[in-house]
Amino acid sequence: MIDSYVQFNEKLAYAILKPMREGMGVELESVNVDYHDQPVSFQYQMWRLRPNTVCLPQKNKLLEYSACTEAASQFFHETCQTLQQKPIRAALYSNYKRLYCNAAVSYQPVVAKVRR
Repeated sequence: MIDSYVQFNEKLAYAILKPMREGMGVELESVNVDYHDQPVSFQYQMWRLRPNTVCLPQKNKLLEYSACTEAASQFFHETCQTLQQKPIRAALYSNYKRLYCNAAVSYQPVVAKVRR
């Protein structure tokens, strides 16, 4: 009975603190999107992009990695523009806008081309 009481308290505390943790962005978050038929993945924490995580699964395949990072850069720009043009009333709107607009400005894609 004590174990279930402890578990209940832990779950309750987690549920109460979850919105605060989400608002602060302290947890590492992973994002996977399909942007113009190109899989793009990245992570962010504290509402800041972790640049070394962008397109991590493709990192060992240079041309795929390059295509992914270029798509990611375009995704950040387009998402930022959309959030700026169509503001919404949502609790985390300003955090997402800051995340994507900062990523649009600061992220540098890897550009690799094969020529003859």
